[in-house]
Amino acid sequence: RNYMKKVTIGGKEIVDPTGKTREVHPSTVTTFTDWKFGLGGARDDILHLEQSKYPTVQPDENFLPKTAKPVTPDNSAEARKKTRELAATLNPSMNLNPLNENAASPEFPGLWGQDDGAIEDEKRRAHASKISKLEAKMMEEARKRQKENIVQPQVVWGKEFKGPAFVCKPAAAEYIDFEVGQSYSMTLTLTNVSFTFNSFKLLDQPDILKDFFTIDYKPSGALSAGIATTLKLTFEPKVNQDIDTEIKFLAETGAFSVPVRCRTKKAVLSTLTPEIVYDIVYGEDKTLPLILHNAGALPVEYFVRQMKSETEGLPPPVDPEADPDDEVIIPDIEFTQLDPQIALQLEGTMGGYCKETIDINYTPSSPS
Repeated sequence: RNYMKKVTIGGKEIVDPTGKTREVHPSTVTTFTDWKFGLGGARDDILHLEQSKYPTVQPDENFLPKTAKPVTPDNSAEARKKTRELAATLNPSMNLNPLNENAASPEFPGLWGQDDGAIEDEKRRAHASKISKLEAKMMEEARKRQKENIVQPQVVWGKEFKGPAFVCKPAAAEYIDFEVGQSYSMTLTLTNVSFTFNSFKLLDQPDILKDFFTIDYKPSGALSAGIATTLKLTFEPKVNQDIDTEIKFLAETGAFSVPVRCRTKKAVLSTLTPEIVYDIVYGEDKTLPLILHNAGALPVEYFVRQMKSETEGLPPPVDPEADPDDEVIIPDIEFTQLDPQIALQLEGTMGGYCKETIDINYTPSSPS
């Protein structure tokens, strides 16, 4: 919006919002320097624009063509101020201000401090900023149409593409076993899997993504089918807690996202032999292994106890008539003294991501 106001004549946000003009030529609605500049055919507003960039430079009439328009010097207060500042920078000893520096200056500029051209320009801008109700309505409808046309179906040879237009590799950005205070970086590769050219942009991201992540991405423009681009994702954790979020994108064919999962260090203890069966008789003994597995990064200390019954610690049976939102209370586990027929190591410590085998020896003390 600010760019359109800057480069258009009259500071307009939308050029011809009513659509009445059949053809809109850029040279008639913008203040860009065209090919006529320097050949004597440039418009007055372009000449004043170029002259404002170099306030101390004046054209040499000896090199101007006969058909060139005379450039009216800009004698506004702002132009004179810029001239004095530039001259003072080039030669500090030069004093271009004939008045005393301590002299009082008017609080508000009067008409005597402006030339006729500046007054006319100000009137023209004030008149151009006023639009009719019809133009305001048409402008609002144009903005609405622009938003609706952001996402469009992609049809190639009569077949419409559906689904995410870009596939990310890896499929999700995962940071496992992170530590607070460290920095972790990952490169994500996004490949265009649609039927033809497509592009995407980053949408407004969730607050948790803005707080802990930095996305380094240079827009690559339109990508043909099968072409990939990359972006760098940097994670700087500040709290020791799990994070589940996503990076949101918008392609020409619709929105898509890449999940982001961050996991703290944990101790996840399980057994690979949930059931041990001794097929022996009285008078024999047999040793079988109990394999423990720690799937987490933290070391864990374990203890082996014998439960009072096989149903200890199990949830109660499900009542089909119960409310599914009701909280299920699991009873506490009760332990008893270890059976003297069983011999094993009762406690130990495991490191992260490792397995440990506990030998359990069973010797029946009676035939039954």
